[in-house]
Amino acid sequence: MNENESSRKYKRVSLLLFSLAIVLGSVSINFAELKIGTYGLIHSLPPTFFVALFLLTLSFLITVRFNPKNKVYLSIHIIALVVLLYLLPVLIEKTARFTHVYVIYGSTDYVLQHGHLKFFTGTVGALFQEWPGMTLLGASVMQVANLSPTSILIGFPVAFELICLPLLYLILNSVTKNQRLVWIALWLYFAAGWINRAYYSGQAYGYLLFLMIVFVILYSVMKKGEIRSTENGAIPIILIVLFIAIAAGHLLSSIVAVVCLVILYVLFRIVKVRGARRFGFVIPVFL
Repeated sequence: MNENESSRKYKRVSLLLFSLAIVLGSVSINFAELKIGTYGLIHSLPPTFFVALFLLTLSFLITVRFNPKNKVYLSIHIIALVVLLYLLPVLIEKTARFTHVYVIYGSTDYVLQHGHLKFFTGTVGALFQEWPGMTLLGASVMQVANLSPTSILIGFPVAFELICLPLLYLILNSVTKNQRLVWIALWLYFAAGWINRAYYSGQAYGYLLFLMIVFVILYSVMKKGEIRSTENGAIPIILIVLFIAIAAGHLLSSIVAVVCLVILYVLFRIVKVRGARRFGFVIPVFL
């Protein structure tokens, strides 16, 4: 059996496992009953749900091993993992998970109702009016897409993770050309991130922009010498725009972004670190 035949064989096996995982996961969620125990929502799930996750993981690993260049199929696996994990609480609980999202949404609702921000009101909501990045973005999306408050609060975790997916892929792909490492890292990231961190909030807004800043920096550093002069001139402008946007929405994220920029500047300009590829990784080399 040649390599192509072997690859097709394992692709069929992976497709079968993937299909079983989706069916079992869907049925398990449909019949799940809300029970909050020592370990939280996990008590609400039947054993078949964990079998589904195991099969999905096995299908993913087979694909990574034998078809690592099949980006579409691997992306579908990651998307399925995100939907199963991050949509799960909503389908069982029927409401947004974190009560704080309703406080944050109150600021967005004010903009929708009045058409402007209101500063220095002396209330908790004033904090979100004074750092209005997420407030304005949420209000704009709701108006353009004609979304209800319930739909945006419930659907935000899944939408947020799926928006982060291509950014994280670009970041990882800029530091290693080993596609197996990239996809396994993405899988571990979303599996380990199931801790209710992705909810409608300023920090989610800040984190998304932070990922954009990291990608632009890594792209400019790792592609140095390959970037056209027009692109090279646009990079500082892009970074400034992203920093203004992140500072307008979440102060702590902007501070972290500045710290990262300073560290990278020191490494690549003053200490003069360059990237050297060894075993698929980018290893810092001091000149």
